[in-house]
Amino acid sequence: MKRAARRIAIAALALVAAAWVLDSSARAASGTAKAPARETTTSIAARVFKIQFKDPSDVAQLVGQLLTEKGSVSFSPKLKTLTVQDRRDVLDRVQDVINSYDLPPRGVQMTVTVILAGMGEQAGKQPISREVRGITDSLLNLPNWTEYKTLGSSAISGSEGSKASVDIGEFRIELDIESVSESRGIIRLNPLVLQRAIKGADGAVSYRPVYRQTCNLTNDRLLTIGATKSEADSKAVFLAIRARIQSGAEDALAHQGESGATSKTPRNR
Repeated sequence: MKRAARRIAIAALALVAAAWVLDSSARAASGTAKAPARETTTSIAARVFKIQFKDPSDVAQLVGQLLTEKGSVSFSPKLKTLTVQDRRDVLDRVQDVINSYDLPPRGVQMTVTVILAGMGEQAGKQPISREVRGITDSLLNLPNWTEYKTLGSSAISGSEGSKASVDIGEFRIELDIESVSESRGIIRLNPLVLQRAIKGADGAVSYRPVYRQTCNLTNDRLLTIGATKSEADSKAVFLAIRARIQSGAEDALAHQGESGATSKTPRNR
């Protein structure tokens, strides 16, 4: 009987030990299986992005807003590349943003009209076109101006990042097309400059600034700007501009608002 009881006790201990070994092995296997997933999520990788159209420094500033605390961005103006280090999912998001931002310059067609206005009891006798009539109709909200003379109108073609100019009568208009957003329908001029020709005693012509300002044009909508020497002046010059975006596509950079992103200062290589 004693020998049988001893055999039963030994068998029970063997079963307990076997169960403990199996449980330990299972826990070890479970821990080993989760480790690669953790490593994939937190590991840092590097990727080089080629910039086709935009300034690499501008793209680097944009990308810096998407990176985590461990991320970094550097750029090479000569090679037109960005080198970004961060998690792989962040690098994929950076690729999407660059694809949306690094687009060919959008073209813009602008019509510029210069009108001289004065104070008087009767409207100007000069016939005006339908386009110019729309301009003067908006000016009628200003009761002081009742006489108008159209100096001329001209069409200007340009593209994002370029400069354009045109001479109309004694005036020169210079436009620096800083940016074009087709999705918002905004053309930003920085600056818009109106200058007047002045002839010196020697016959040489120079230009004196009349108006200089940064302004946003809305696609296919008229913008009218007026300038006078003083509030009491009886004469004024009005510049009317209508701009139309010709081509291009721009997507909203919705990825910038994702959580966990911090701004990073890019390094110039």
